[in-house]
Amino acid sequence: MARTRNTLLRFCFSAGILALSLGSSAGTETDTVSIQPVRNEWLRAAKELARRVQATAADEEVPRLFTSDDEVLAYIHTIGTADYSKLQQVTVAEIPRSKLAASFLMPKLDTSIDTATYRRIDQIMKTRLNPAHLISILNSQEGTTGLLAGTILSESRTYIQPRDWTEDLLLVLDYGGEDTIAVAFWKSGEKTVTGQATFIVSGSADKLFEALDGLCGEHLPVRKLTGADLNEASL
Repeated sequence: MARTRNTLLRFCFSAGILALSLGSSAGTETDTVSIQPVRNEWLRAAKELARRVQATAADEEVPRLFTSDDEVLAYIHTIGTADYSKLQQVTVAEIPRSKLAASFLMPKLDTSIDTATYRRIDQIMKTRLNPAHLISILNSQEGTTGLLAGTILSESRTYIQPRDWTEDLLLVLDYGGEDTIAVAFWKSGEKTVTGQATFIVSGSADKLFEALDGLCGEHLPVRKLTGADLNEASL
């Protein structure tokens, strides 16, 4: 059962990467800012990206620039009219990209591959795999409506990498409604970190972190921030 589950996760991971690459140019706004946030300011950055996603969902015209599908537009309208006035909880996980890449590669590569070739491919995959792919996978499991809506509503921003950056980050911001916002931060260049936010169905956070555990090959600890912690920038 565990082997079947991991195979399914990897299949969905591959499909999610493809879906993200096909749709990322349509709905994602990307800009680079000349700031260098220290590590404990990523919660503040996540909340700012979330506000931008909410604004896109609430806009009556912008989603129509990317789709004429009535079902998708109705879904986005429901998201945009929800209440995001009070952030109730943020769940945070740090993701070791080396384990994510290795777990994804091992079942796919020939066991006789030489060390130099493996290292070269492993390095390539480390630059291509990131937590945003996991969010795309989760939305694809909700069907094409969820995947397309998530792509349209995605917002991203690239930051100068702070000196104390270590692992990639995955955050889920829960406002107590039917939809929550997932935010991924990953090292996207030699000295840059990119953050991307989009909606996921409420209650799907556990699935997201379970998928992360399956792809990394181990359970990754998560932190849950509530109360006064949500008013701070610190993670």
